[in-house]
Amino acid sequence: MRWLIPRLDDFRARHSRIRVSLETFAEPTPMSEHDVDLAIAYSRGKPIRRGAEKLVDDCCGIYASPGLIERESVIGLADLVRLPLLGATQDDWDWQVWCKAHGVDMADLSFPHRFDVDDAAIAAAQAGLGVVLATAMFVERELAAGSLVAMPGCPELDVGAYWLLLSPTGLLWKRRVPVSPWGIS
Repeated sequence: MRWLIPRLDDFRARHSRIRVSLETFAEPTPMSEHDVDLAIAYSRGKPIRRGAEKLVDDCCGIYASPGLIERESVIGLADLVRLPLLGATQDDWDWQVWCKAHGVDMADLSFPHRFDVDDAAIAAAQAGLGVVLATAMFVERELAAGSLVAMPGCPELDVGAYWLLLSPTGLLWKRRVPVSPWGIS
């Protein structure tokens, strides 16, 4: 949502007769069970289904408040083991993928705070409660404002992707409305 909502005004300007209604689901939900024209789905690896169009890779980085970086004298990846980490996914699967790719042992890490949504974990990182592994495009505003900074020596990693799904029975499909170019890719 934090990525999509700022782009809706552009879509509305191009397609003023299309009404947008947003709902979120924690689990994949068949489009046929709802009056849905379009869905954005997440996948940790392969495409969601045949015909899905990749919108964007989920490129994640590690971010913290400048105050935490300064207070803890963070200079690189080795400092990760002594910092409080913020979890924002079920079972910290994203941290597991990132750590495996960068040779960090999850057993050495501490997760004092867990959240069920990225927004809460990002807000906690801004408040200096710990470091967050977040999708880079989700923290663009915070980085620009200086309330978050990338943790030094911690490279970004693609951990999944967001996919666009059009319902073949929906109006967008039938009217051939070009959805991808409206600023979400």
